[in-house]
Amino acid sequence: RELKGTAVYQISAAGGTPFRIVGDPYEAYYNVAVSPTGKKAVGKPCMRARIILPDGAVYERELRFGELAALPLKANEKARALFSPARGMNLGAGSGAVVECELSGGEAGVILDCRGRDPMEFAHDPDERIRLLRSWKTAVSEYPDLGGGD
Repeated sequence: RELKGTAVYQISAAGGTPFRIVGDPYEAYYNVAVSPTGKKAVGKPCMRARIILPDGAVYERELRFGELAALPLKANEKARALFSPARGMNLGAGSGAVVECELSGGEAGVILDCRGRDPMEFAHDPDERIRLLRSWKTAVSEYPDLGGGD
């Protein structure tokens, strides 16, 4: 479906797991976001990622609820991935079900997004909220030409 110039695509990875790819009208600039659904307390384990990059290097990380990370996988590069969501989190294969797939990179790499949805919740404490927003900005190198400053 299309929404005001932004195309939303659903593709199937191994095992029929749906991934959402949201890109602008120029498909050469698409990006992949892996974002489990479900709710956890901020800081609780959300998902483990194990990704074998094209050069054979292995990226392994446990993401906690509230975290955002970017994996530097360039456009036209492919990587093998294994995602293990925590109990209560779902990547489309069922709550806690492991998903193995091949990922394609994009202009912003691959975004691993454990911030939650429907609706996204923010910390009530202003200092904690600012810390979290800054960590998201840093994770995706927002405004890198400006040195990632505040």
